[in-house]
Amino acid sequence: PQVDWPRPQLELLAESHRVVVFDSRGTGKSDRPSDGYSMQQFAADVIGLLDGLEIERAHVAGLSMGGMIAQHVALEHPQRVHGLVLGATAAGEPGRPILFPPSAEVLSALARPSTGDPAEDSRLAWPILYTPGYVAKERAALERLIELALAYPTTPAFVKELQLSAILQSHDTASRLGEIAAPTLIQAGGKDVLIPVENARVLAERIPGARLIVYPEAAHGYLHETGLVAAQDMLNFLQGVDAGVPSAG
Repeated sequence: PQVDWPRPQLELLAESHRVVVFDSRGTGKSDRPSDGYSMQQFAADVIGLLDGLEIERAHVAGLSMGGMIAQHVALEHPQRVHGLVLGATAAGEPGRPILFPPSAEVLSALARPSTGDPAEDSRLAWPILYTPGYVAKERAALERLIELALAYPTTPAFVKELQLSAILQSHDTASRLGEIAAPTLIQAGGKDVLIPVENARVLAERIPGARLIVYPEAAHGYLHETGLVAAQDMLNFLQGVDAGVPSAG
């Protein structure tokens, strides 16, 4: 959901670009259909939004699952993508959505039943999303993020199941990354336990001309952990693309 993007980072990007942040189908304030969940449909939804806003071509940035969707947008609708930013994400194959998957311990934590308390569920997810040092130092900030999330429409359990099914069955970009024509920036946390950094290296190796930035001391939530650093790197890259120098930044 759009609430997952840190506001200060969005404001930085918005100083020089029109920024559109949205909730993918089933999440946040978007409709909750019971069908149509595939990576191709998620990508088509992005194009439908651009059409509705009369935006012919845009920079496309996605984090985690959003980064998977962004890959499909770049592959299926290359003429609509100016610059591409893939953060904390992975290429995949059917049945293997993350080429370098998380550990059994992390998978077990992800499969843990809900406590019945959304706030506590969020706290239990912190070790998967952030480094221990960040959690210890920024607990107050993380509690504020929980407050923001709880004030926003929650994603129903059936949608989460359909999203997972879509990723497992239709995230098939691994063999097609060489087709991506848009200038691409890949960002990743060096201590990401959810989508290990090796996945970012695969993206960087297979996407022509891609640039990789790894934040060694950050985890999956690198955009939060790095303050404005990662957002500034993103902005520098996009400004370079605008100027015809995509390696800038």
